[in-house]
Formats: sequence, C-alpha cells, structure tokens
Amino acid sequence: MNTQQLDYLKQAVKAGSFSRAADILGLSQSRLSRQVAALEQEMGCPLLRRHGRGVAATAAGERLLALAETFLQEVARLKSAGAGRGLQGEFKLGVPMFFSQSLAPDLMAAVRSRYPGLSFTVREGPSGDLHDWLLAGELSAAVIHESKRPRQLEGDALFLEPVFVVGTRELARRHGLPLDRGLSLRELARLPILVPTRRHGTRLDFDALMRRHRLTPDIVHEVDALGARMLLARSGAGVTIFESAGLLAERKDPSLFVLPLADPAFFHRLVWVDAREPERGAQWRGLLRFLKRGIVRLRQDLGDGGPAKLLQS
Repeated sequence: MNTQQLDYLKQAVKAGSFSRAADILGLSQSRLSRQVAALEQEMGCPLLRRHGRGVAATAAGERLLALAETFLQEVARLKSAGAGRGLQGEFKLGVPMFFSQSLAPDLMAAVRSRYPGLSFTVREGPSGDLHDWLLAGELSAAVIHESKRPRQLEGDALFLEPVFVVGTRELARRHGLPLDRGLSLRELARLPILVPTRRHGTRLDFDALMRRHRLTPDIVHEVDALGARMLLARSGAGVTIFESAGLLAERKDPSLFVLPLADPAFFHRLVWVDAREPERGAQWRGLLRFLKRGIVRLRQDLGDGGPAKLLQS
C-alpha cells in the first residue's frame, strides 16, 4: 500500500467514476483501475462497488478512506510546502479573451505562490490562434473551445461557459426587445449582430447553433478585436455575444443590457489541452493538476450572474 494508491481511491470515490477521476489526476483510466485493483488485492476485500453509472465506495472502502484522510492531508501539506518550490522551467498557458479578463490574474497569483521557481506566462488569443500556437509548440497548454481543439491532441473537459447577448437599452427599445427574461435564438436572429470571424470558437459555436435551428442571423459586422466590437455595441450598431465570465464591467453599465440566450441556452465547451509529456515527471504532472483544478475552482467562485456548468471537480 502507498499514498498514491490511497489518493487514487479517494479521487475515484469523489469523482464517482474511473474515467472522470483519471482526467482529474492526469493519467490513463487503465492505470487508475490497476492501482485500485492492486490496493483491493492487498486489503483482501473490495473497496469500490462498480455500477452502471460509475463507482462508489463499499463499507470497507469508506472505513479505509476515513482512516487515511488525516494522513493524506498531512502528506499533501508536506508536498505543497516543498515539492512545488523546486519546480523550475517555463510554462506558457494560452487562454481565450474572456479568461484573461476575469480568471487569469488570480490564477497567476496562485501559481506564483505555489511554484516560485517557475516562469509562468499567460497568452491571450482567439481559439484559432491558440490552436496554431499549440501545434507550433509555442504553448505548454491551452484552455480552448472544443470546436477549435487540435484533433491530434486530447482534451480534458473543464466547464461549459454560458454565452450572453450585450447591447444598448436604446437598441432594445427600438426593436421592442423585452429585458425581463432571456432571449430566444429566434429573437437574436432578428437583431443586428456583431460577431468575430471564424478564427474564434465563439463564432463557430454560434454558426453551428444557428444552422441547427435553421435560422439566418443578421450579421452587420465581423470584428475580431473585442474592444472594437464592444465599442460598436455601445454605439448602438448592433448586439454582440460574449462569454458570461468576461462581462463583469458591462453588467454594471446602466446603458447596456446583458441577457442570456434561454431558448435554447448557449454554452461553449472549454477544454484543457497540453502536449502530454510523461517524461516531465511527477512534479510537472502535479503542476498540470494544480492548474486545471485552479481554473475550475476560480470559475466556480466567479460571481458573474452566469454560472458555468462544471465538468471537473
């Protein structure tokens, strides 16, 4: 028995399935299953009960985890106090534009505190650019729209990010738009819309949603630069769509409305993609787990009126 096996058992019970626990731990499902099976063999009894939806702890598994909990916490504290301090090198994380506005500062502070010897940088860009930078080796990892994930690289689902519609209240008045509820996709299609080009995952998801519902949107401008697109929206030239987490300032502006798409709801699937370098060692894999968990936790804690659907815990 070792602490790694106990931690694997704990994560499997917490996640409720081997596949989800393996994603969180950054290892293969088969390896996780083998380690838990080895622990069960050593204990001489089943620790997990397998069922159609995943796994759950048996009575013996619950007793073992209860006994091991304090020990695992102490081991984790010792590791965080020492192991991360020695991690050296450079890590470049690519993120979509909404991420850098709302989540990146806190994530960078957490990394600096946990890994002071690491050079950690965040590079912002549309998903098309993140795709190219990943394949060119210019990024260590990226948080990217699933629609733009490089197909030769696997992705770990993080969360579903809600998309909102932004425009002026004057434009809403001119078009008879109700502001006391979410907008339907059909209502959005009748409004003048400002969208990014297809370099952005936002645009690809938007186009796919419109096609699926056989609607033709009234696109008046294609603008990649977020600042320019928001200026046009503020001028009344049209409405735009953007991720909820990036609209903290717009929500406070009394001249604007910020409404969700409610019929149907519109979400982007955000995934984590990295080069999967096992030769980097345990400390590097620990950094990846720390980053993914930190991103999900920060998104969960963000009070923006548009909660994401978390796909990891």
